Amino acid sequence: MRKVFKHIIDNIFVYLALIVFVWWFIYFINLNSKKANMELVHWHMKISYDICWNKDPFPREWKEWLVHWHNDGRIHIEWYVDKNNRKETLWMYFDSLWVKFNDTQIANIQNGYKCPWSNKWWTLKVIINWKQIKNVKDYILEKDDDIKVLFN
Repeated sequence: MRKVFKHIIDNIFVYLALIVFVWWFIYFINLNSKKANMELVHWHMKISYDICWNKDPFPREWKEWLVHWHNDGRIHIEWYVDKNNRKETLWMYFDSLWVKFNDTQIANIQNGYKCPWSNKWWTLKVIINWKQIKNVKDYILEKDDDIKVLFN
């Protein structure tokens, strides 16, 4: 009985080792095929805000490791990016700050909001490389972008 039990245990370890090896081999082959389109980057994009006269409106912590910031006035993209299928969007950056962001809203401020000490209805504007853009959520960040987020 002990020999049978030992034989079963030995075979289980062999099969587990084989499964782990095959999984690792497939993962490694797949990873190498993906790396053909991948580029390791360390990019910075300048970003500034003027939201109801607040130049520093967002928290000091982030949740996303690919697109993030260090409270230095720059968006950071540090890791592999897929050159043929870029997904590093302006929305991903704001999501990393836990800030709601779309064409008409940033955080809890929406178009038509009156900032304190103002009688004016304000509007969200995003200016990238000196051009106002539409569909801000889907804007793909590029190295050395100059981004201004204005609510005025």
